[in-house]
Amino acid sequence: MERHDSGFTVIEVTLFLGFTAMLFIITLLGTGAFVREARYGDSMRRLESFLQSQYSEVVSGVNPRPDTVGCNPAGNVTTGSPTVPGTSDKCLLMGKLIVFTADSDTVDTYYILGIEPVSPPDPAVTPVSAIIESYNPKIVDTVGKESFESPWGMVFKDGSKSINPRNADAIAFIRSPNSSQVVTYVFDIKSDGWFAGGNGPTEASQVPRTTGATANFCFESPDNNKVAAITLAVGQGSSVISTKYDTTVALSCQ
Repeated sequence: MERHDSGFTVIEVTLFLGFTAMLFIITLLGTGAFVREARYGDSMRRLESFLQSQYSEVVSGVNPRPDTVGCNPAGNVTTGSPTVPGTSDKCLLMGKLIVFTADSDTVDTYYILGIEPVSPPDPAVTPVSAIIESYNPKIVDTVGKESFESPWGMVFKDGSKSINPRNADAIAFIRSPNSSQVVTYVFDIKSDGWFAGGNGPTEASQVPRTTGATANFCFESPDNNKVAAITLAVGQGSSVISTKYDTTVALSCQ
């Protein structure tokens, strides 16, 4: 009986190792792309969730103010010793300001206070935006500032709104003192003069009257250079805030 030696030739082994290495590289590249895509989606979902939580906080009227923080009749914030009960009864927590900074992965939030006017307007005949304006809402930068760091280094690139001027990098959610209705203001914080010397918001700054505008706020992922947009629609409820990955929407910010 004729015997044949078992085993593989050098060429066969070389080809096997070559194909194995190629498959391994393809797997690594595919895994890397999957991880980058997952980070990209996770960043935008968490950012959207954060903005919706800010909106919900305004709707619910949550007031985290400690008793060492109050406001005087002029509407300016006072800090230090505990405030005397009743001395800040006309000082209202009305909303939140959200500020995006170009090429930064950090979103800053500030509280907005208002002072009840001597003769509050009649809500039965006065538009909600006019009622809000009568309380002279002001930004508080001395206390209560919070920052949210977007995961995976997602950075803010640009923003635009549906009315002129087009630039936008800030949102204000302000609740009517007479109801749970929230008015959304969209604007460019620097061009609207909210920055004192370009450094930060001031208590004496009034909320710009830019209501009724839709907006796109675009963020770029450092992993894959993809851009997605947080969009604001006109209406009520946290559903006005959503994320869109459509390329056309993202390009509208450029």
